Amino acid sequence: MRALIQGIAIAVVALTFAQSAHAGGPTTPGEIENPKDPQAAQLKKDGDYQYNVEANYAKAIDLYKQGARIEDAGIFAYDIGQCYRLLGSYKDAIWHYRRFLAHAKPEGKLKEVVEGFIANMQAELDKAASTQAPQGPASGDDRNDRGGAGTTGPPTTPHTNDGGATPLVGALSQPAAPWYDDRVGWAILGGGVALAAVGTGFEWDASNLYDDANDPTHSETLRTQEKSRADDRRLAGFVVAGVGVAAIVVGVIKLASNPPARLDTMPPRTARNVGLSVGPGGICLTGRF
Repeated sequence: MRALIQGIAIAVVALTFAQSAHAGGPTTPGEIENPKDPQAAQLKKDGDYQYNVEANYAKAIDLYKQGARIEDAGIFAYDIGQCYRLLGSYKDAIWHYRRFLAHAKPEGKLKEVVEGFIANMQAELDKAASTQAPQGPASGDDRNDRGGAGTTGPPTTPHTNDGGATPLVGALSQPAAPWYDDRVGWAILGGGVALAAVGTGFEWDASNLYDDANDPTHSETLRTQEKSRADDRRLAGFVVAGVGVAAIVVGVIKLASNPPARLDTMPPRTARNVGLSVGPGGICLTGRF
Protein backbone atom coordinates (compact mmCIF):
# COMPACT_ATOMS: atom_id res chain seq x y z
CA MET A 1 0.00 0.00 0.00
CA ARG A 2 2.88 2.34 0.76
CA ALA A 3 4.20 1.80 -2.78
CA LEU A 4 0.77 2.75 -4.18
CA ILE A 5 0.73 5.98 -2.17
CA GLN A 6 4.25 6.77 -3.37
CA GLY A 7 3.23 6.16 -6.97
CA ILE A 8 0.22 8.45 -6.73
CA ALA A 9 2.35 11.13 -5.08
CA ILE A 10 4.88 10.90 -7.92
CA ALA A 11 2.11 11.26 -10.50
CA VAL A 12 0.65 14.32 -8.76
CA VAL A 13 4.06 16.00 -8.44
CA ALA A 14 4.95 15.32 -12.10
CA LEU A 15 1.67 16.70 -13.42
CA THR A 16 1.93 19.74 -11.14
CA PHE A 17 5.40 20.40 -12.51
CA ALA A 18 4.14 20.07 -16.07
CA GLN A 19 1.42 22.63 -15.40
CA SER A 20 3.80 25.05 -13.66
CA ALA A 21 6.18 24.87 -16.62
CA HIS A 22 3.84 27.31 -18.37
CA ALA A 23 2.95 29.68 -15.56
CA GLY A 24 3.94 32.79 -17.52
CA GLY A 25 2.12 34.83 -20.14
CA PRO A 26 0.86 33.60 -23.52
CA THR A 27 3.41 32.73 -26.20
CA THR A 28 1.00 32.18 -29.11
CA PRO A 29 -2.33 33.82 -30.06
CA GLY A 30 -4.16 30.63 -29.09
CA GLU A 31 -3.00 31.03 -25.47
CA ILE A 32 -4.30 34.57 -25.00
CA GLU A 33 -7.02 35.00 -22.38
CA ASN A 34 -10.51 34.71 -23.91
CA PRO A 35 -13.70 36.23 -22.45
CA LYS A 36 -15.68 34.10 -20.02
CA ASP A 37 -18.86 36.16 -20.13
CA PRO A 38 -21.28 34.47 -22.59
CA GLN A 39 -22.28 37.73 -24.30
CA ALA A 40 -18.66 38.87 -24.65
CA ALA A 41 -17.69 35.42 -25.94
CA GLN A 42 -20.43 35.59 -28.59
CA LEU A 43 -19.24 39.02 -29.71
CA LYS A 44 -15.72 37.60 -29.92
CA LYS A 45 -16.99 34.76 -32.09
CA ASP A 46 -18.93 37.16 -34.33
CA GLY A 47 -15.86 39.36 -34.66
CA ASP A 48 -13.73 36.36 -35.61
CA TYR A 49 -16.23 35.56 -38.36
CA GLN A 50 -15.94 39.06 -39.78
CA TYR A 51 -12.15 38.85 -39.54
CA ASN A 52 -11.67 35.35 -40.98
CA VAL A 53 -14.55 34.87 -43.41
CA GLU A 54 -15.74 38.31 -44.48
CA ALA A 55 -12.39 40.15 -44.11
CA ASN A 56 -14.52 43.05 -42.83
CA TYR A 57 -12.02 44.44 -40.34
CA ALA A 58 -14.03 47.57 -39.54
CA LYS A 59 -17.04 45.46 -38.54
CA ALA A 60 -14.78 43.12 -36.57
CA ILE A 61 -13.38 46.10 -34.65
CA ASP A 62 -16.89 47.23 -33.72
CA LEU A 63 -17.79 43.75 -32.43
CA TYR A 64 -14.52 43.34 -30.54
CA LYS A 65 -15.01 46.74 -28.87
CA GLN A 66 -18.53 45.80 -27.80
CA GLY A 67 -17.13 42.64 -26.25
CA ALA A 68 -14.33 44.56 -24.51
CA ARG A 69 -16.89 46.87 -22.90
CA ILE A 70 -18.55 43.82 -21.35
CA GLU A 71 -15.37 41.99 -20.33
CA ASP A 72 -11.92 43.46 -20.78
CA ALA A 73 -10.23 40.19 -21.82
CA GLY A 74 -6.72 40.44 -23.23
CA ILE A 75 -7.70 38.91 -26.56
CA PHE A 76 -9.79 41.94 -27.52
CA ALA A 77 -6.87 44.39 -27.43
CA TYR A 78 -4.82 41.99 -29.57
CA ASP A 79 -7.62 41.43 -32.10
CA ILE A 80 -8.41 45.14 -32.40
CA GLY A 81 -4.73 45.87 -32.95
CA GLN A 82 -4.61 43.24 -35.69
CA CYS A 83 -7.62 44.77 -37.45
CA TYR A 84 -6.32 48.34 -37.30
CA ARG A 85 -2.95 47.20 -38.62
CA LEU A 86 -4.52 45.45 -41.59
CA LEU A 87 -6.64 48.55 -42.26
CA GLY A 88 -3.52 50.72 -42.25
CA SER A 89 -4.52 52.65 -39.10
CA TYR A 90 -1.12 52.33 -37.52
CA LYS A 91 -1.51 54.76 -34.62
CA ASP A 92 -4.66 52.96 -33.53
CA ALA A 93 -2.96 49.59 -33.97
CA ILE A 94 0.07 50.68 -31.92
CA TRP A 95 -2.15 51.93 -29.11
CA HIS A 96 -4.05 48.65 -28.86
CA TYR A 97 -0.93 46.51 -29.22
CA ARG A 98 0.69 48.40 -26.34
CA ARG A 99 -2.44 47.95 -24.29
CA PHE A 100 -2.31 44.23 -25.05
CA LEU A 101 1.34 44.05 -23.94
CA ALA A 102 0.52 45.78 -20.66
CA HIS A 103 -2.67 43.80 -20.01
CA ALA A 104 -1.82 40.24 -21.15
CA LYS A 105 1.97 40.35 -20.59
CA PRO A 106 2.81 37.95 -23.45
CA GLU A 107 6.14 36.15 -23.64
CA GLY A 108 8.37 34.52 -26.21
CA LYS A 109 7.53 34.65 -29.90
CA LEU A 110 4.20 36.44 -29.42
CA LYS A 111 5.79 39.32 -27.50
CA GLU A 112 8.62 39.54 -30.03
CA VAL A 113 6.21 39.72 -32.97
CA VAL A 114 3.91 42.32 -31.39
CA GLU A 115 6.86 44.51 -30.44
CA GLY A 116 8.12 44.11 -34.01
CA PHE A 117 4.76 45.32 -35.33
CA ILE A 118 4.93 48.37 -33.08
CA ALA A 119 8.52 49.23 -34.03
CA ASN A 120 7.92 48.89 -37.76
CA MET A 121 4.66 50.83 -37.76
CA GLN A 122 6.17 53.58 -35.63
CA ALA A 123 9.09 53.83 -38.06
CA GLU A 124 6.67 54.19 -40.97
CA LEU A 125 4.69 56.85 -39.12
CA ASP A 126 7.85 58.78 -38.30
CA LYS A 127 8.93 58.57 -41.93
CA ALA A 128 5.53 59.79 -43.15
CA ALA A 129 5.50 62.64 -40.62
CA SER A 130 8.84 63.90 -41.88
CA THR A 131 7.62 64.13 -45.49
CA GLN A 132 4.10 65.58 -45.16
CA ALA A 133 2.54 68.79 -43.93
CA PRO A 134 1.18 68.91 -40.34
CA GLN A 135 -2.42 67.84 -39.96
CA GLY A 136 -5.07 69.02 -37.55
CA PRO A 137 -6.04 67.00 -34.48
CA ALA A 138 -8.74 64.38 -34.66
CA SER A 139 -12.18 65.27 -33.38
CA GLY A 140 -13.06 64.55 -29.79
CA ASP A 141 -15.82 62.11 -30.78
CA ASP A 142 -13.40 60.13 -32.90
CA ARG A 143 -10.82 59.97 -30.13
CA ASN A 144 -13.34 58.86 -27.54
CA ASP A 145 -14.53 56.01 -29.71
CA ARG A 146 -11.22 54.13 -29.41
CA GLY A 147 -10.42 51.29 -27.08
CA GLY A 148 -12.43 49.16 -24.72
CA ALA A 149 -14.35 49.82 -21.55
CA GLY A 150 -13.07 52.63 -19.38
CA THR A 151 -10.22 53.59 -21.74
CA THR A 152 -9.31 56.58 -23.83
CA GLY A 153 -8.47 55.48 -27.35
CA PRO A 154 -5.53 56.47 -29.50
CA PRO A 155 -5.50 59.31 -32.02
CA THR A 156 -6.42 58.55 -35.57
CA THR A 157 -3.80 57.49 -38.07
CA PRO A 158 -2.40 60.14 -40.44
CA HIS A 159 -2.77 59.40 -44.12
CA THR A 160 -0.61 60.11 -47.12
CA ASN A 161 -1.29 63.09 -49.35
CA ASP A 162 -3.06 60.97 -51.92
CA GLY A 163 -5.67 59.88 -49.37
CA GLY A 164 -4.35 56.37 -48.81
CA ALA A 165 -3.09 54.93 -45.55
CA THR A 166 0.62 55.00 -44.84
CA PRO A 167 2.01 51.77 -46.33
CA LEU A 168 3.43 49.11 -44.07
CA VAL A 169 6.79 47.71 -45.13
CA GLY A 170 7.22 44.02 -45.81
CA ALA A 171 9.46 43.66 -42.77
CA LEU A 172 6.32 43.07 -40.71
CA SER A 173 5.72 39.72 -42.32
CA GLN A 174 6.80 37.04 -39.88
CA PRO A 175 7.60 33.43 -40.78
CA ALA A 176 5.25 30.79 -39.48
CA ALA A 177 6.25 29.43 -36.10
CA PRO A 178 7.27 25.75 -36.13
CA TRP A 179 4.63 23.21 -35.13
CA TYR A 180 6.72 22.12 -32.17
CA ASP A 181 6.81 25.61 -30.60
CA ASP A 182 4.35 24.73 -27.83
CA ARG A 183 5.79 24.62 -24.32
CA VAL A 184 2.58 23.43 -22.70
CA GLY A 185 2.18 20.48 -25.06
CA TRP A 186 5.80 19.42 -24.61
CA ALA A 187 5.58 19.82 -20.82
CA ILE A 188 2.53 17.56 -20.66
CA LEU A 189 4.08 15.07 -23.07
CA GLY A 190 7.37 15.04 -21.16
CA GLY A 191 5.59 14.54 -17.85
CA GLY A 192 3.63 11.67 -19.37
CA VAL A 193 6.78 9.97 -20.65
CA ALA A 194 8.40 10.32 -17.21
CA LEU A 195 5.34 8.85 -15.48
CA ALA A 196 5.15 6.00 -17.95
CA ALA A 197 8.83 5.23 -17.29
CA VAL A 198 8.27 5.27 -13.52
CA GLY A 199 5.23 3.01 -13.90
CA THR A 200 7.26 0.60 -16.02
CA GLY A 201 9.92 0.56 -13.30
CA PHE A 202 7.30 -0.38 -10.72
CA GLU A 203 6.07 -3.18 -12.97
CA TRP A 204 9.62 -4.49 -13.44
CA ASP A 205 10.22 -4.41 -9.68
CA ALA A 206 6.92 -6.22 -9.11
CA SER A 207 7.96 -8.92 -11.57
CA ASN A 208 11.19 -9.50 -9.65
CA LEU A 209 9.27 -9.69 -6.36
CA TYR A 210 6.90 -12.26 -7.85
CA ASP A 211 9.91 -14.35 -8.87
CA ASP A 212 11.20 -14.15 -5.31
CA ALA A 213 7.76 -15.06 -3.96
CA ASN A 214 7.81 -18.22 -6.11
CA ASP A 215 11.31 -19.20 -4.97
CA PRO A 216 10.92 -22.52 -3.07
CA THR A 217 14.05 -21.81 -1.02
CA HIS A 218 12.32 -18.89 0.72
CA SER A 219 10.20 -19.44 3.80
CA GLU A 220 6.44 -19.35 3.52
CA THR A 221 6.26 -16.15 5.58
CA LEU A 222 8.86 -14.40 3.42
CA ARG A 223 7.15 -15.54 0.23
CA THR A 224 3.83 -14.15 1.47
CA GLN A 225 5.43 -10.79 2.27
CA GLU A 226 7.15 -10.66 -1.12
CA LYS A 227 3.90 -11.43 -2.91
CA SER A 228 2.10 -8.67 -1.00
CA ARG A 229 4.84 -6.19 -1.89
CA ALA A 230 4.69 -7.33 -5.50
CA ASP A 231 0.93 -6.76 -5.60
CA ASP A 232 1.38 -3.22 -4.24
CA ARG A 233 4.14 -2.42 -6.72
CA ARG A 234 2.14 -3.75 -9.64
CA LEU A 235 -0.91 -1.69 -8.66
CA ALA A 236 1.23 1.43 -8.22
CA GLY A 237 2.87 0.78 -11.57
CA PHE A 238 -0.51 0.40 -13.26
CA VAL A 239 -1.79 3.68 -11.79
CA VAL A 240 1.35 5.72 -12.56
CA ALA A 241 1.76 4.27 -16.05
CA GLY A 242 -1.93 4.86 -16.78
CA VAL A 243 -1.65 8.51 -15.79
CA GLY A 244 1.51 8.75 -17.88
CA VAL A 245 -0.14 7.31 -20.97
CA ALA A 246 -3.10 9.66 -20.55
CA ALA A 247 -0.72 12.62 -20.26
CA ILE A 248 1.13 11.47 -23.40
CA VAL A 249 -2.15 11.33 -25.33
CA VAL A 250 -3.15 14.80 -24.09
CA GLY A 251 0.28 16.17 -24.99
CA VAL A 252 0.19 14.69 -28.49
CA ILE A 253 -3.31 16.08 -29.08
CA LYS A 254 -2.19 19.49 -27.79
CA LEU A 255 0.78 19.56 -30.16
CA ALA A 256 -1.23 18.28 -33.12
CA SER A 257 -4.35 20.37 -32.68
CA ASN A 258 -2.78 23.70 -31.78
CA PRO A 259 -0.09 24.43 -34.39
CA PRO A 260 0.94 28.11 -34.22
CA ALA A 261 -0.09 29.86 -37.42
CA ARG A 262 1.32 33.08 -38.86
CA LEU A 263 1.35 35.47 -35.94
CA ASP A 264 1.01 38.55 -38.13
CA THR A 265 -2.42 37.70 -39.48
CA MET A 266 -3.89 35.07 -37.21
CA PRO A 267 -6.71 35.81 -34.78
CA PRO A 268 -7.29 33.28 -31.99
CA ARG A 269 -8.41 29.88 -33.16
CA THR A 270 -12.13 29.07 -33.26
CA ALA A 271 -12.04 25.36 -34.18
CA ARG A 272 -9.80 22.29 -34.17
CA ASN A 273 -10.24 19.37 -36.54
CA VAL A 274 -8.84 16.56 -34.40
CA GLY A 275 -10.36 13.30 -33.24
CA LEU A 276 -9.25 10.63 -30.78
CA SER A 277 -10.64 7.10 -30.73
CA VAL A 278 -9.77 4.31 -28.31
CA GLY A 279 -10.40 0.69 -29.21
CA PRO A 280 -9.36 -2.76 -28.01
CA GLY A 281 -6.42 -2.70 -30.40
CA GLY A 282 -4.96 0.66 -29.37
CA ILE A 283 -5.38 4.42 -29.64
CA CYS A 284 -5.99 6.25 -32.94
CA LEU A 285 -5.36 9.99 -33.43
CA THR A 286 -6.93 11.52 -36.54
CA GLY A 287 -7.19 15.03 -37.82
CA ARG A 288 -6.27 17.66 -40.37
CA PHE A 289 -3.01 19.39 -39.51
